[in-house]
Amino acid sequence: MTARALERDGTATLSRVLSSCKELHKEVLEVGKAQASQAKDAPTAADAEALAEAGCASIAAVLERPSSVKLLLQMMDIQKALRKVPVIELDMPSVVLVSS
Repeated sequence: MTARALERDGTATLSRVLSSCKELHKEVLEVGKAQASQAKDAPTAADAEALAEAGCASIAAVLERPSSVKLLLQMMDIQKALRKVPVIELDMPSVVLVSS
């Protein structure tokens, strides 16, 4: 299916999927930075290691939410559709047929 056909079928558009991905990226960064800050301030290396593992688990929890999984699957569908789009080589002569 083409990207336009996916859009007609009710699948999210590329711009909506990308904006949602940016939001997800921001959330993952916020969670990761908060956990890294806590691990940095830990009194012992063992505490820092435990906080780092907890941080990885909280990032995984964000990515494993059903909405995140759905978003990533939508992105994969759009990627498959865009992969089928022909590539135009600008340095090659081209013939365009236009009719009315």
